[in-house]
Amino acid sequence: MRDLRNTPEWNALAELRRRGVPVETAAGLFGYSKEEVLRAFGRWAAVEKKKPKVAKDGTTMCPRCGHEAWPVRFGMWVPQPDKPAPKAVMAGCVIGPDEPDWACQNEECGYEWRVDSVSRAGHDGFRDW
Repeated sequence: MRDLRNTPEWNALAELRRRGVPVETAAGLFGYSKEEVLRAFGRWAAVEKKKPKVAKDGTTMCPRCGHEAWPVRFGMWVPQPDKPAPKAVMAGCVIGPDEPDWACQNEECGYEWRVDSVSRAGHDGFRDW
């Protein structure tokens, strides 16, 4: 198993990730598998230009496979006994510059995307709030 962080393509892959290029496309450009790239980078969110239609329960449809997609939420969720758990992907407390807004719930698809045309990274590499 090779470590992509030690390859000459690492910076180019990082730039493609920042721009929201789908992971399959980026991996294919350099002859890597999707799994190798995801193992090196962890989460990889593509960019969709159209804002999805959101249902009353807060979900939307995956633009790739049409299955239900849940919003990605950051921070600590505290369950409340009188309320059901939200339909959301709990992503923890660390927010990177290009994290996804949505995640497909179809295990075979697993598509994650954000809705914008450019990176939300600020000068220091973190989201501008």
